[in-house]
Amino acid sequence: MGRKRKYTKSYVISIRVSEEEFKDLNLIMETMQIKRVSDMMRQALGCFRDSSASYCRPVIKRGRLQPLRNFA
Repeated sequence: MGRKRKYTKSYVISIRVSEEEFKDLNLIMETMQIKRVSDMMRQALGCFRDSSASYCRPVIKRGRLQPLRNFA
């Protein structure tokens, strides 16, 4: 018998998206050949983590922005 794999603690994140946003997500995944939404989200997080990626801008109203915690 094989050993049981030890998993690190993980969390589930759930978001509501409009039909238009859902189509956009699917288009991005198809264009970039990304199979899972979680992989796309990891790439997006990497973009925000990288301080030199000034092209990444939040799409929410400025008044509702919360300060980001240090990712490092």
